[in-house]
Amino acid sequence: MRITSIMLIGLLALRLGWAEAEAPAAEGAPAAEGAPAAEGEPAAEGEGSELPGSTYAVRASIDWSRRVLELRVSLNLQSAGLRLPEGRLAAERMVSRDLPGLAKNPFFAIPVDSRRSVGDTIVDGTVDSSAILDLAALLVRREDSLSRDLRSYVSVWELPLMEAAKLYLSHSTPSPLPQPLEWTATKAWSGIVITAEGPLPVHGEAGETDRLSPGLFPRIFDSDMNLIVDRSTVDPESLLRQGPLAYATAFGAAERSRVGDTPLRIRARELFGINRTDLVISREDALRILSSAEGRKLVATGRILVVTGR
Repeated sequence: MRITSIMLIGLLALRLGWAEAEAPAAEGAPAAEGAPAAEGEPAAEGEGSELPGSTYAVRASIDWSRRVLELRVSLNLQSAGLRLPEGRLAAERMVSRDLPGLAKNPFFAIPVDSRRSVGDTIVDGTVDSSAILDLAALLVRREDSLSRDLRSYVSVWELPLMEAAKLYLSHSTPSPLPQPLEWTATKAWSGIVITAEGPLPVHGEAGETDRLSPGLFPRIFDSDMNLIVDRSTVDPESLLRQGPLAYATAFGAAERSRVGDTPLRIRARELFGINRTDLVISREDALRILSSAEGRKLVATGRILVVTGR
């Protein structure tokens, strides 16, 4: 089934005109030889892919604290048949022309939820293919320069993840969380901080441990697998502005803007899902959130921080 999905995505890219070989040549520059593939999740910062003798090298990373997909595109001037100084402008035009094709694989790899990437949701029909073209047009160039050896033109592009998140929102108001029949003493917390450092047990997979992987729409369950946090339980305006929760390597001054000075601090017990994006907390901690209207409002407004420790 996985092979079929990849094939379908490739066919879709061809139909949308994202095949680099079909891109018209920029004035004074040859057409791109093909964008390097980014398999799985977007590459971590400092990683990338480059085809031997290719015109382009692309590095993709996601800054989850800023909720931004970053693409670092390096164009080999010699392979592109360009010479400085006049070749600088032609290089800019060439990258702008080929950017949708260079970006498609990192974009397809963005993790949406515990079992699907953006590419998977294209295949299963969750998102319309026409929306993909719109997303490619929203990439913004943050910076560009020549490499120190003057052999490459390097540009850095960003796509706010909220632009991708818009494709998956269908609700206008958050689904209310029910007040539990059990009652637990709680207080008016300013936010919720969940520590999920290091390898954690994976729910339903005996003996398996793994690290948390961020995603567009992570979920949080209690130990009885009752759903506590989901995209539907969060106000859509908050979802687009800041996501259902924030990620940080540590809880510092910068994170207080999200969860305040007196947050409820709890620990994740397990991970859940194929992509390891979902968290499981204890039933007791869940009741500390759900037992008050103020606690349920923290979920609805996305005032949750997950500390990953890395």
